[in-house]
Amino acid sequence: MRGVGTRTRGEVEVDLGLERSIKGTEGLTGGELNIADRCPDLTVSAGLSGLGIKAFPDNFTLVVMAGGKGERLAPLSTRRKPKPFLKLVDKKLSMLQITVRRFLSGANALLNPEQVIVVVNAKHVHFVKEQLPEIPESNIVGETVARSTGPAVSAIMYNLARQDPERIVTFVPADHFIGNPEAFLGYVKEAALYAAGHKQIVTLGIRPTWASPEYGYIRQAGDNRVERFVQKPDAETAETFLSDGGYLWNSGVIVSGAETFLSILRQHLPSWFEGLESAYGEAKPLASLRDSMEYFYGLMKSVSIDRALLEGASLGGDVAVIPMDDIGWSDVGTFKNLKDLVTQGFARPPAKVLKFLTEGVAN
Repeated sequence: MRGVGTRTRGEVEVDLGLERSIKGTEGLTGGELNIADRCPDLTVSAGLSGLGIKAFPDNFTLVVMAGGKGERLAPLSTRRKPKPFLKLVDKKLSMLQITVRRFLSGANALLNPEQVIVVVNAKHVHFVKEQLPEIPESNIVGETVARSTGPAVSAIMYNLARQDPERIVTFVPADHFIGNPEAFLGYVKEAALYAAGHKQIVTLGIRPTWASPEYGYIRQAGDNRVERFVQKPDAETAETFLSDGGYLWNSGVIVSGAETFLSILRQHLPSWFEGLESAYGEAKPLASLRDSMEYFYGLMKSVSIDRALLEGASLGGDVAVIPMDDIGWSDVGTFKNLKDLVTQGFARPPAKVLKFLTEGVAN
Protein backbone atom coordinates (compact mmCIF):
# COMPACT_ATOMS: atom_id res chain seq x y z
CA MET A 1 0.00 0.00 0.00
CA ARG A 2 1.61 3.23 -1.05
CA GLY A 3 1.05 6.45 0.78
CA VAL A 4 -0.62 9.35 -0.98
CA GLY A 5 -0.10 13.03 -0.38
CA THR A 6 -0.88 14.64 -3.68
CA ARG A 7 -1.63 13.06 -7.01
CA THR A 8 -1.54 14.46 -10.50
CA ARG A 9 -4.01 13.56 -13.21
CA GLY A 10 -3.12 15.43 -16.40
CA GLU A 11 -2.50 19.08 -15.53
CA VAL A 12 -4.45 19.09 -12.26
CA GLU A 13 -2.72 18.53 -8.94
CA VAL A 14 -5.01 17.51 -6.12
CA ASP A 15 -4.16 17.62 -2.44
CA LEU A 16 -5.89 14.59 -0.99
CA GLY A 17 -5.08 15.49 2.60
CA LEU A 18 -6.54 12.99 5.01
CA GLU A 19 -8.48 11.19 2.27
CA ARG A 20 -5.74 8.98 0.93
CA SER A 21 -6.18 5.84 -1.11
CA ILE A 22 -7.04 2.61 0.61
CA LYS A 23 -8.33 -0.23 -1.51
CA GLY A 24 -7.27 -0.97 -5.05
CA THR A 25 -5.28 2.22 -5.57
CA GLU A 26 -2.14 0.42 -6.66
CA GLY A 27 -3.57 0.39 -10.18
CA LEU A 28 -4.24 4.13 -10.36
CA THR A 29 -2.22 5.75 -13.11
CA GLY A 30 -1.80 9.24 -14.46
CA GLY A 31 -3.22 10.65 -17.67
CA GLU A 32 -6.34 12.60 -18.44
CA LEU A 33 -9.64 11.03 -17.38
CA ASN A 34 -11.43 10.56 -20.69
CA ILE A 35 -15.14 9.86 -20.37
CA ALA A 36 -15.58 9.21 -24.10
CA ASP A 37 -12.96 6.46 -24.06
CA ARG A 38 -14.52 4.72 -21.06
CA CYS A 39 -18.11 5.14 -22.21
CA PRO A 40 -18.02 5.12 -26.05
CA ASP A 41 -21.81 4.93 -26.47
CA LEU A 42 -22.35 8.05 -24.37
CA THR A 43 -24.95 10.42 -25.79
CA VAL A 44 -24.67 13.94 -24.39
CA SER A 45 -27.76 16.13 -24.59
CA ALA A 46 -27.48 19.59 -26.10
CA GLY A 47 -27.70 21.19 -22.67
CA LEU A 48 -24.63 19.27 -21.50
CA SER A 49 -22.57 19.31 -24.70
CA GLY A 50 -20.06 21.79 -23.29
CA LEU A 51 -19.76 20.11 -19.91
CA GLY A 52 -16.57 18.18 -20.55
CA ILE A 53 -14.75 16.94 -17.47
CA LYS A 54 -14.24 20.15 -15.51
CA ALA A 55 -17.72 21.56 -14.82
CA PHE A 56 -21.26 20.60 -14.02
CA PRO A 57 -24.41 22.24 -15.39
CA ASP A 58 -26.38 24.71 -13.32
CA ASN A 59 -29.23 22.22 -13.00
CA PHE A 60 -27.11 19.59 -11.23
CA THR A 61 -28.19 18.87 -7.66
CA LEU A 62 -26.45 16.87 -4.95
CA VAL A 63 -28.66 15.24 -2.31
CA VAL A 64 -26.87 14.03 0.81
CA MET A 65 -28.69 11.37 2.81
CA ALA A 66 -27.81 12.10 6.43
CA GLY A 67 -30.40 10.07 8.31
CA GLY A 68 -29.52 7.37 10.79
CA LYS A 69 -30.58 5.85 14.07
CA GLY A 70 -27.20 5.93 15.77
CA GLU A 71 -27.01 2.14 15.92
CA ARG A 72 -23.88 1.62 13.83
CA LEU A 73 -20.70 2.37 15.75
CA ALA A 74 -22.56 2.62 19.05
CA PRO A 75 -21.76 3.77 21.70
CA LEU A 76 -19.76 6.46 19.87
CA SER A 77 -22.79 6.96 17.66
CA THR A 78 -26.11 7.54 19.42
CA ARG A 79 -29.71 8.40 18.54
CA ARG A 80 -29.00 11.92 19.68
CA LYS A 81 -25.92 12.21 17.46
CA PRO A 82 -25.65 9.55 14.75
CA LYS A 83 -22.60 8.66 12.70
CA PRO A 84 -22.83 11.38 9.97
CA PHE A 85 -22.28 14.14 12.53
CA LEU A 86 -19.29 12.54 14.28
CA LYS A 87 -15.61 13.21 13.75
CA LEU A 88 -14.44 9.68 13.03
CA VAL A 89 -11.70 9.89 10.40
CA ASP A 90 -10.54 13.46 10.99
CA LYS A 91 -9.88 15.56 14.08
CA LYS A 92 -11.70 18.62 12.75
CA LEU A 93 -14.39 17.49 10.32
CA SER A 94 -17.41 15.26 10.70
CA MET A 95 -18.30 12.59 8.14
CA LEU A 96 -21.04 14.89 6.81
CA GLN A 97 -18.66 17.84 6.44
CA ILE A 98 -16.11 15.71 4.58
CA THR A 99 -18.81 14.35 2.25
CA VAL A 100 -20.21 17.76 1.29
CA ARG A 101 -16.90 19.57 1.02
CA ARG A 102 -15.63 16.81 -1.23
CA PHE A 103 -18.00 18.31 -3.83
CA LEU A 104 -17.61 21.97 -2.91
CA SER A 105 -13.89 22.56 -2.43
CA GLY A 106 -10.60 21.98 -4.17
CA ALA A 107 -9.46 22.13 -7.78
CA ASN A 108 -12.17 19.70 -8.86
CA ALA A 109 -15.14 21.29 -7.07
CA LEU A 110 -18.34 20.41 -8.90
CA LEU A 111 -20.96 22.77 -7.54
CA ASN A 112 -21.87 25.53 -5.13
CA PRO A 113 -23.74 25.32 -1.80
CA GLU A 114 -27.05 26.31 -3.37
CA GLN A 115 -26.97 23.05 -5.35
CA VAL A 116 -26.74 20.87 -2.24
CA ILE A 117 -29.74 19.38 -0.39
CA VAL A 118 -29.34 17.53 2.91
CA VAL A 119 -32.02 15.09 4.04
CA VAL A 120 -31.92 14.51 7.77
CA ASN A 121 -34.01 13.53 10.76
CA ALA A 122 -35.87 16.65 11.88
CA LYS A 123 -34.28 16.29 15.33
CA HIS A 124 -30.82 16.61 13.77
CA VAL A 125 -31.37 19.65 11.56
CA HIS A 126 -29.40 21.77 14.03
CA PHE A 127 -26.29 19.64 13.43
CA VAL A 128 -26.47 20.37 9.71
CA LYS A 129 -26.87 24.09 10.34
CA GLU A 130 -23.90 24.09 12.71
CA GLN A 131 -21.60 21.94 10.60
CA LEU A 132 -22.56 23.26 7.15
CA PRO A 133 -23.44 26.94 7.57
CA GLU A 134 -22.80 27.48 3.85
CA ILE A 135 -25.84 25.35 2.91
CA PRO A 136 -29.03 27.44 2.64
CA GLU A 137 -31.46 26.60 5.42
CA SER A 138 -34.20 26.01 2.86
CA ASN A 139 -32.08 23.17 1.42
CA ILE A 140 -32.12 21.23 4.69
CA VAL A 141 -35.06 18.82 4.61
CA GLY A 142 -35.99 17.49 8.04
CA GLU A 143 -37.86 14.17 8.10
CA THR A 144 -40.45 14.03 10.85
CA VAL A 145 -40.80 10.26 10.41
CA ALA A 146 -38.05 7.83 9.40
CA ARG A 147 -38.97 5.81 6.30
CA SER A 148 -35.53 4.86 4.91
CA THR A 149 -34.31 6.00 1.50
CA GLY A 150 -37.25 4.87 -0.65
CA PRO A 151 -39.80 7.54 0.30
CA ALA A 152 -37.12 10.20 0.82
CA VAL A 153 -35.54 9.80 -2.62
CA SER A 154 -38.95 9.64 -4.29
CA ALA A 155 -40.23 12.78 -2.56
CA ILE A 156 -37.13 14.81 -3.41
CA MET A 157 -37.16 13.64 -7.02
CA TYR A 158 -40.85 14.41 -7.44
CA ASN A 159 -40.33 17.94 -6.19
CA LEU A 160 -37.24 18.57 -8.33
CA ALA A 161 -38.82 17.09 -11.46
CA ARG A 162 -41.79 19.43 -11.15
CA GLN A 163 -39.42 22.39 -10.91
CA ASP A 164 -37.01 21.32 -13.64
CA PRO A 165 -37.59 18.02 -15.50
CA GLU A 166 -34.06 18.10 -16.97
CA ARG A 167 -32.34 18.39 -13.59
CA ILE A 168 -29.59 15.83 -12.97
CA VAL A 169 -29.63 14.61 -9.37
CA THR A 170 -27.03 12.61 -7.46
CA PHE A 171 -27.81 10.95 -4.11
CA VAL A 172 -24.89 10.06 -1.84
CA PRO A 173 -24.61 8.67 1.71
CA ALA A 174 -23.36 11.23 4.20
CA ASP A 175 -20.96 8.99 6.09
CA HIS A 176 -18.76 7.03 3.67
CA PHE A 177 -14.99 7.38 3.38
CA ILE A 178 -13.50 8.07 -0.06
CA GLY A 179 -9.72 7.75 -0.15
CA ASN A 180 -9.34 9.17 -3.66
CA PRO A 181 -11.94 11.92 -4.10
CA GLU A 182 -10.55 13.02 -7.46
CA ALA A 183 -11.24 9.61 -8.99
CA PHE A 184 -14.64 9.42 -7.31
CA LEU A 185 -15.73 12.81 -8.67
CA GLY A 186 -14.67 11.68 -12.12
CA TYR A 187 -17.09 8.76 -11.88
CA VAL A 188 -19.86 11.06 -10.65
CA LYS A 189 -19.32 13.27 -13.69
CA GLU A 190 -19.40 10.23 -15.94
CA ALA A 191 -22.65 9.06 -14.35
CA ALA A 192 -24.21 12.52 -14.71
CA LEU A 193 -23.36 12.65 -18.40
CA TYR A 194 -24.67 9.14 -18.93
CA ALA A 195 -27.89 9.95 -17.09
CA ALA A 196 -28.37 13.04 -19.24
CA GLY A 197 -28.29 10.94 -22.39
CA HIS A 198 -30.14 7.81 -21.28
CA LYS A 199 -33.57 7.14 -19.82
CA GLN A 200 -32.15 5.06 -16.99
CA ILE A 201 -31.37 5.48 -13.32
CA VAL A 202 -27.60 5.13 -12.88
CA THR A 203 -25.95 3.44 -9.92
CA LEU A 204 -22.27 3.51 -9.01
CA GLY A 205 -20.77 0.15 -8.13
CA ILE A 206 -17.37 -0.64 -6.64
CA ARG A 207 -15.22 -3.48 -7.89
CA PRO A 208 -14.81 -5.74 -4.86
CA THR A 209 -11.33 -6.34 -3.51
CA TRP A 210 -12.40 -9.13 -1.17
CA ALA A 211 -15.41 -11.38 -0.59
CA SER A 212 -17.29 -9.15 1.82
CA PRO A 213 -20.56 -10.35 3.34
CA GLU A 214 -21.04 -6.86 4.80
CA TYR A 215 -22.16 -5.12 1.59
CA GLY A 216 -24.96 -5.42 -0.94
CA TYR A 217 -23.97 -6.40 -4.48
CA ILE A 218 -24.94 -5.38 -8.01
CA ARG A 219 -24.78 -7.91 -10.82
CA GLN A 220 -23.70 -6.18 -14.01
CA ALA A 221 -24.91 -7.42 -17.40
CA GLY A 222 -22.67 -7.43 -20.44
CA ASP A 223 -23.37 -3.77 -21.12
CA ASN A 224 -24.06 -0.99 -18.59
CA ARG A 225 -27.34 -2.54 -17.49
CA VAL A 226 -27.93 -3.85 -13.98
CA GLU A 227 -29.01 -7.47 -14.10
CA ARG A 228 -30.02 -7.68 -10.45
CA PHE A 229 -29.40 -6.40 -6.94
CA VAL A 230 -28.37 -8.77 -4.16
CA GLN A 231 -28.71 -7.93 -0.50
CA LYS A 232 -25.86 -8.81 1.88
CA PRO A 233 -24.87 -12.41 1.06
CA ASP A 234 -23.37 -15.04 3.34
CA ALA A 235 -19.61 -15.51 3.25
CA GLU A 236 -19.73 -18.49 0.87
CA THR A 237 -21.93 -16.65 -1.63
CA ALA A 238 -19.69 -13.58 -1.41
CA GLU A 239 -16.75 -15.80 -2.42
CA THR A 240 -18.62 -16.94 -5.53
CA PHE A 241 -19.43 -13.33 -6.39
CA LEU A 242 -15.76 -12.38 -6.17
CA SER A 243 -14.72 -15.34 -8.34
CA ASP A 244 -17.45 -14.59 -10.87
CA GLY A 245 -16.09 -11.11 -11.60
CA GLY A 246 -19.44 -9.72 -12.65
CA TYR A 247 -20.55 -8.46 -9.25
CA LEU A 248 -19.92 -5.03 -7.74
CA TRP A 249 -20.35 -3.68 -4.25
CA ASN A 250 -23.34 -1.36 -4.01
CA SER A 251 -21.99 2.08 -3.06
CA GLY A 252 -25.43 3.56 -2.35
CA VAL A 253 -24.82 6.34 -4.90
CA ILE A 254 -27.47 6.87 -7.59
CA VAL A 255 -27.67 9.45 -10.38
CA SER A 256 -30.67 10.23 -12.54
CA GLY A 257 -32.47 12.83 -14.52
CA ALA A 258 -35.40 14.01 -12.41
CA GLU A 259 -38.09 13.34 -15.02
CA THR A 260 -36.52 9.99 -15.93
CA PHE A 261 -36.71 8.89 -12.30
CA LEU A 262 -40.32 10.01 -12.06
CA SER A 263 -41.26 8.13 -15.22
CA ILE A 264 -39.66 4.92 -13.94
CA LEU A 265 -41.31 5.37 -10.55
CA ARG A 266 -44.71 5.86 -12.17
CA GLN A 267 -44.24 2.69 -14.24
CA HIS A 268 -43.06 0.40 -11.45
CA LEU A 269 -44.68 1.95 -8.36
CA PRO A 270 -47.88 3.68 -9.51
CA SER A 271 -49.29 3.78 -5.98
CA TRP A 272 -46.24 5.75 -4.81
CA PHE A 273 -46.61 8.18 -7.69
CA GLU A 274 -50.27 8.71 -6.81
CA GLY A 275 -49.29 9.32 -3.19
CA LEU A 276 -46.76 11.92 -4.30
CA GLU A 277 -49.34 13.62 -6.49
CA SER A 278 -51.68 13.79 -3.52
CA ALA A 279 -49.03 15.02 -1.10
CA TYR A 280 -47.18 17.54 -3.22
CA GLY A 281 -49.36 18.49 -6.18
CA GLU A 282 -47.84 21.35 -8.13
CA ALA A 283 -44.19 22.26 -7.82
CA LYS A 284 -43.35 23.80 -4.47
CA PRO A 285 -40.14 25.21 -2.99
CA LEU A 286 -37.96 22.74 -1.14
CA ALA A 287 -38.91 24.25 2.20
CA SER A 288 -42.46 23.06 1.65
CA LEU A 289 -41.26 19.47 1.39
CA ARG A 290 -41.26 19.38 5.16
CA ASP A 291 -44.93 20.37 5.21
CA SER A 292 -46.01 17.54 2.92
CA MET A 293 -43.55 14.85 3.95
CA GLU A 294 -45.46 13.75 7.03
CA TYR A 295 -48.57 13.09 4.93
CA PHE A 296 -46.68 11.18 2.23
CA TYR A 297 -44.65 9.19 4.75
CA GLY A 298 -47.89 8.21 6.45
CA LEU A 299 -48.80 6.32 3.28
CA MET A 300 -45.44 4.58 3.01
CA LYS A 301 -43.66 1.74 4.75
CA SER A 302 -39.98 1.99 5.63
CA VAL A 303 -38.04 0.59 2.68
CA SER A 304 -34.80 1.37 0.87
CA ILE A 305 -34.86 2.74 -2.67
CA ASP A 306 -33.06 -0.40 -3.82
CA ARG A 307 -35.77 -2.74 -2.57
CA ALA A 308 -38.67 -0.41 -3.36
CA LEU A 309 -37.78 0.56 -6.92
CA LEU A 310 -34.37 -0.35 -8.29
CA GLU A 311 -34.63 -4.13 -7.91
CA GLY A 312 -37.83 -4.27 -9.96
CA ALA A 313 -36.81 -1.55 -12.42
CA SER A 314 -33.56 -3.37 -13.20
CA LEU A 315 -35.53 -6.32 -14.56
CA GLY A 316 -36.89 -4.03 -17.26
CA GLY A 317 -33.50 -2.58 -18.16
CA ASP A 318 -34.25 0.75 -16.46
CA VAL A 319 -31.16 0.77 -14.22
CA ALA A 320 -27.54 1.13 -15.35
CA VAL A 321 -24.32 0.78 -13.38
CA ILE A 322 -20.90 2.38 -13.75
CA PRO A 323 -18.11 0.41 -12.04
CA MET A 324 -15.65 2.41 -9.94
CA ASP A 325 -12.00 1.52 -9.40
CA ASP A 326 -9.32 3.17 -7.30
CA ILE A 327 -11.55 5.35 -5.13
CA GLY A 328 -10.42 3.95 -1.76
CA TRP A 329 -13.93 3.38 -0.45
CA SER A 330 -15.17 2.29 2.97
CA ASP A 331 -18.63 2.67 4.46
CA VAL A 332 -17.02 2.83 7.92
CA GLY A 333 -19.85 0.59 9.04
CA THR A 334 -17.98 -1.30 11.75
CA PHE A 335 -15.27 -0.58 14.28
CA LYS A 336 -13.03 -2.96 12.32
CA ASN A 337 -13.46 -0.77 9.24
CA LEU A 338 -12.55 2.31 11.24
CA LYS A 339 -9.63 0.64 13.00
CA ASP A 340 -8.25 -0.53 9.65
CA LEU A 341 -8.30 3.05 8.37
CA VAL A 342 -6.45 4.23 11.46
CA THR A 343 -3.92 1.39 11.42
CA GLN A 344 -3.12 2.01 7.75
CA GLY A 345 -2.72 5.73 8.39
CA PHE A 346 -5.69 6.88 6.36
CA ALA A 347 -7.78 8.20 9.25
CA ARG A 348 -6.72 10.59 11.99
CA PRO A 349 -9.63 10.68 14.45
CA PRO A 350 -9.85 12.62 17.72
CA ALA A 351 -8.20 11.21 20.82
CA LYS A 352 -11.47 9.93 22.32
CA VAL A 353 -12.14 7.83 19.21
CA LEU A 354 -8.62 6.42 19.27
CA LYS A 355 -9.04 5.59 22.96
CA PHE A 356 -12.22 3.68 22.24
CA LEU A 357 -10.60 1.76 19.41
CA THR A 358 -7.66 0.75 21.59
CA GLU A 359 -9.27 0.44 25.02
CA GLY A 360 -12.99 0.13 24.41
CA VAL A 361 -13.67 3.27 26.44
CA ALA A 362 -16.24 5.63 24.94
CA ASN A 363 -15.64 8.67 27.13
